[in-house]
Amino acid sequence: MEADFRRSRPFTAPVPPATLGQLLLRGFRFGFGLLGLIDRRLEIALQGPIAHVVREL
Repeated sequence: MEADFRRSRPFTAPVPPATLGQLLLRGFRFGFGLLGLIDRRLEIALQGPIAHVVREL
């Protein structure tokens, strides 16, 4: 199992584009999900025109 791990992800090799893309996608999804949560909480907390402005940003 350790040999498979070392062969698939050597620490000295650069990150393959596919893996980098997947990490970026995951990061963007996480970021937008977090923004969505914050947005919903702000909307609930403010309940007014400020929430609408925040939603447009």
